[in-house]
Amino acid sequence: MQAQLNQREQELRDEQARLAIPKPYAKDAQAILRIASFPSDQVLKALEATQIEGVKVTSIDLSPEAGTARVELEFTDQGQLMRYIDDINAGESKPRWVLQQAKMQKQGVGTAVLSSSWSSPGGPPTR
Repeated sequence: MQAQLNQREQELRDEQARLAIPKPYAKDAQAILRIASFPSDQVLKALEATQIEGVKVTSIDLSPEAGTARVELEFTDQGQLMRYIDDINAGESKPRWVLQQAKMQKQGVGTAVLSSSWSSPGGPPTR
């Protein structure tokens, strides 16, 4: 009877050890989940809905795994750029889009980079 009890205890320890080993595909599955749950449609809707004369989107970089978006803009007037940022953040409890860089060129056209976060660390996308 004691031998059977010892054997069963060993089987349970073996099972616990087996379950503690991460599956080889677990990281890939988590990455796929982050990509699939990234709200790219919401990012694009926000960009499409924000139309300010003198501000033009020239590049969009979505990073679903990081939960971020990066947008490059051209602008003709710094005031219009600031209005664009205000408009794209309208309705947010805190500004989602942040100006990372802005540079005015001699030809009267400037370039700017905005970034935004669309997920909380370790959690599902927010908005």
